[in-house]
Amino acid sequence: MELADGGALDSALTKQKFPMVKKYELIRQAACGIAYCHEQNLMHRDVAARNCLYGGGQVKIADFGLSREGDKYVMNLKKKVPIRWLPPETISGGLYTPKTDVFAFGIMAWEITEDGKEPYPGMKVIEVAMNVMKGYRMTFSAEVNAEFAAYITVDFLDF
Repeated sequence: MELADGGALDSALTKQKFPMVKKYELIRQAACGIAYCHEQNLMHRDVAARNCLYGGGQVKIADFGLSREGDKYVMNLKKKVPIRWLPPETISGGLYTPKTDVFAFGIMAWEITEDGKEPYPGMKVIEVAMNVMKGYRMTFSAEVNAEFAAYITVDFLDF
């Protein structure tokens, strides 16, 4: 196993100042990792910067504790889940599909561009859930390329 000397990606993002071009590369690497999981018929179910490792300039998807084989899983709604990274259908019905990982990837892309900040800053978890159910999506900062932001928002968060 490779050593990820940078630790968890969210921590690395808060400790180091990455140029935006490097952040885009980290996002691309994470996308490749998630795509590989899906090619193996595996849903990660907890895609977030805290569950990626960083080292040697590379991102590796990690923490497969919630992962499931297959393309559909319904979870008991009473279980604790990471609401800030979940799409509406998972929040409302506990339904996980590979698209759940895709949505979470979009949130993680926001985390990466925003230096590891927690998604939906200033909102309580219940507010996040209600707002996501109503169609609210976070916006990217002005530092982020507008085309990239639109791509993530449309293709990953509003699929």
